[in-house]
Amino acid sequence: QLRVFMAEAQRLSVTWEERWHALLAELLSDVGRRFVALQAEATRLSDNASLGAEQREALLRARCVTLMSPPLLVLERNVRANACADPETPAERRFVSRVLPALQAALADLRAPHGRLWGNEGEADLSAVQARWRPVRVVYASLSARVADGRLDLLDVAPALAQLSRSSVPMPGAHAAGALVGKAREDVRDTDTNWSGGDGSGGGGGGDAALEGAVTLAGVVPNATVLATKTRPKRVVLLGSDGSRRAFLLKGRDDLRADERLMQVLRYVNGVFEADARCARLGLSVRTFSVTPLGERTGLIEWVNDATPLFSLFKQWQLDTQARG
Repeated sequence: QLRVFMAEAQRLSVTWEERWHALLAELLSDVGRRFVALQAEATRLSDNASLGAEQREALLRARCVTLMSPPLLVLERNVRANACADPETPAERRFVSRVLPALQAALADLRAPHGRLWGNEGEADLSAVQARWRPVRVVYASLSARVADGRLDLLDVAPALAQLSRSSVPMPGAHAAGALVGKAREDVRDTDTNWSGGDGSGGGGGGDAALEGAVTLAGVVPNATVLATKTRPKRVVLLGSDGSRRAFLLKGRDDLRADERLMQVLRYVNGVFEADARCARLGLSVRTFSVTPLGERTGLIEWVNDATPLFSLFKQWQLDTQARG
């Protein structure tokens, strides 16, 4: 059940459509930059009066192949990899039946021989080069429309996750705070009473106690909300065996292991604050939230209500600065 949960969470974090949408956006941006370089090369050849039309044609064609081959190879490699992958969900099967054939047809057009690049009027005609990438832009526009929807049906994109119920999977973040705060209290107590020495063996009891009767994952709300940011994280709601509903931000394309370590340090600091009489009187504490890595590039972050992202503050500062200027 834990393997199913982790695999399906990774599948949901970046769907096939989202992965291809991001890939095509990057590819088309790269193609645009390379086309500008090709135009500059055409201008340079046109200004060279010592070259004949056929020489210009050969040099421009060679330069075109050099510039456009890298994005073409990236596209070809990803199309082949996707064609070899077995679709396991309704969304993936729909992608294979509708989007993948369009990508394969676009790749075939890009692989076709180039027409003449140097026109009879003695000027370069690069319109055909741009036209060859038009089918890719059409696929990208179609994917843009599909990923614009801010909600996902888990039965469509991650059915095994949606159907997971009464599992033995521990609820993410349910016992982390108690274990680390308990350990910090024990450590502070040991320091106060045995400051002159000791093996510190009593410091680990809090973590073991916190693991007893841990809340497990009883189910998943079958709808997820997609946030309109670059990595498109998803807000998912997990149901606990204690009847609770806990919201999390499921992030892909991001390594959360450092974030997890930072939260562990801050929870330990809170335990130290609670065990210290002066800090307790001042009410010192750090607001923490659970971070659960599910892989090198996937993880769950506890959803914090009524929080303002730093990026929102930065954008508001930009708008205020522009308004004053």
